[in-house]
Amino acid sequence: MFANCPIGLLRRTACRLALAGIAWCGIALPVADAGDDAACKEATGNCFIPHDHPGCGLLECCQLICNEVDPFCCAQQWDDVCAADAEEHCDTTLTCPGADDCYEAHVSPSCMNEDCCAAVCEEVPSCCQLEWTQECAELAFDECPCGAPDSGDCFAVNETHGCEDLECCSRVCGMDGFCCFAGWEETCVIEALQFCGVPACELKCPADATLEAEVCGRKINAGCNADNPHDPKNPAFTPIGCGETFCGTAFAAGPRDTDWYEITVTEPTALTWSAATEFPASLIIVEGNCDTHFGAVGETFTSNCAPAEVTACVQPGTYYLFLSSAIEERNLQAGIPCPSCAEDLSGDGKVGAPDLALLLGDWGPCPPGDDCPADFTEDEVVRALDLAILLSAWGPCGQPSGAIWGNDYVATLTCTPCGN
Repeated sequence: MFANCPIGLLRRTACRLALAGIAWCGIALPVADAGDDAACKEATGNCFIPHDHPGCGLLECCQLICNEVDPFCCAQQWDDVCAADAEEHCDTTLTCPGADDCYEAHVSPSCMNEDCCAAVCEEVPSCCQLEWTQECAELAFDECPCGAPDSGDCFAVNETHGCEDLECCSRVCGMDGFCCFAGWEETCVIEALQFCGVPACELKCPADATLEAEVCGRKINAGCNADNPHDPKNPAFTPIGCGETFCGTAFAAGPRDTDWYEITVTEPTALTWSAATEFPASLIIVEGNCDTHFGAVGETFTSNCAPAEVTACVQPGTYYLFLSSAIEERNLQAGIPCPSCAEDLSGDGKVGAPDLALLLGDWGPCPPGDDCPADFTEDEVVRALDLAILLSAWGPCGQPSGAIWGNDYVATLTCTPCGN
């Protein structure tokens, strides 16, 4: 009956039946306990390629195949049938992170640095689905320069992209992508000295301060950077008086937020623009106008809640007080995200009454095909469970994962007679 059947296939079929508790022509083979998850936890190899040993390197896939589809795959070997089962039943989408080094080839898919893994697999999906080949490892050096072996000291100029200290490099490149894609030049070293190892700080708004009428993430007082600086319905400049203090927010998420305050003086006046910021910032006193020319008559820089000020003696006229993310060497266009949380439906950086009103307005089934942001449980209906989730998140949103800097600043304009 089995004369034309390859012995390998015959034994494999018999073994599979034996594992299922079915005797086939008296053939019985000793097998391991296929239900033991330890076999998968210790297994290696690509789940989608046959190999001679039991199990494979993706734990969830291995357990699914061995416990629910075909116990032979963990009892004897991961053969072509097991690989085909994996293709059919296992999730072949990108799986990051993995267990092994991103910069070395290995037979299992994915690598241990989640961000690097995702960047590589976006370019070559098979690196996360099949095997982390030499091509994947070489691509990691290009896509993930931070922490790469021999990438150089973060505090010295080098010819590589990025540097070897993963945390420091990620902090610098998160704000200044030039350092990871063009070269680790002198400005990158300056940024590393300023940013790396520096703890976050938090400012308190004085009780008598004026609140900037702009929530983080929006650009209301963008001044000369606004689409229409002269729009009377949407003023691009915030009026500020002598002796007035503002508590505001700024962000840099490509491009950066710029805040412009405006004052008109009728006699020669020494304007002092001072601020403390939770992020690296430039403070500038600006003269001129948006239509012809404008320029700085005074500039300074601050960071990490340290107070700084700049003073300029100006003639009668209108002047602008500017604040935005920067260091002396470069404007910072990224790396200062706004606080965020899914429950903040109004986008004002906190969960409160406006968000509750929006959720209640969406109560009931979600409209087919439309966004339903208050459906936190993603079950196509806004109901009591979504309300409970919103109420549990009540209060300020937290910073996104990996964020280093805060968004707040406290700025004051002081006016004195010139020469005093």
